[in-house]
Amino acid sequence: SIEELMQQQVRTASKSEQPLSDTSAAVFVPSQEDLRRAGVTQIADALRLVPGFHVARIDAGKWAVSGRGFNGRYANKLLVMIDGRILYTPTFSGVYWETFDLLLDDIERIEVVRGPGASVWGANTFNGVVNLVTKSAEDGSGELLSVVSGNEDRLIAAGRAGGDFGDFGHLRLYAKHLDRDGMVDITGGDAGDDWYLSRIGFRADLPYAGHGDFMLQGDIYTGSLRQNFTVPSLNDSS
Repeated sequence: SIEELMQQQVRTASKSEQPLSDTSAAVFVPSQEDLRRAGVTQIADALRLVPGFHVARIDAGKWAVSGRGFNGRYANKLLVMIDGRILYTPTFSGVYWETFDLLLDDIERIEVVRGPGASVWGANTFNGVVNLVTKSAEDGSGELLSVVSGNEDRLIAAGRAGGDFGDFGHLRLYAKHLDRDGMVDITGGDAGDDWYLSRIGFRADLPYAGHGDFMLQGDIYTGSLRQNFTVPSLNDSS
């Protein structure tokens, strides 16, 4: 119901938990159910659900994502985080969307704040803030095995296992491998931009001296990304 939606708890707008109805910012929160129903397989595609966001796929392995315009491969005015941890590439202060890819089943919700947020989060927030909130190690416990195959997503295989970590808290381990076919060029031939990415990671939630939980996350990935570049040719007409 509308009442339930307005009581959705968000933390990205002010760095503290508050109902959606109490925030003064333009906030949109796609839930895990929204992602499942949309059938998305990549985080950048999931942001197509957000009103006012610009999501463009450059080729099979590159995306351009921004809000309020100013979009491009090297757009750097959008702050992206996972559980409040800032993600950006130091070379241009933006995000390579293809290099981070979580299990979509482990994402609880995506909190998107449209508009400037520098007073709360600092730099890179001219166009908005995206915060991917993952499930706790306790909520995301148990076993999961997922396999997707198609003519574009040749293989997306993911597995997860989690449970109690002795008397210390909860631990979740996951692994994911994706292999995507390339696109075609204007002549109908192979564009040569197919790619793959393999990743393993974990999340641990541990009680911290009666003052909440201590969360520890980590992952490692490897892959191969084939990219095409257009090199201008200067002709001397003199």
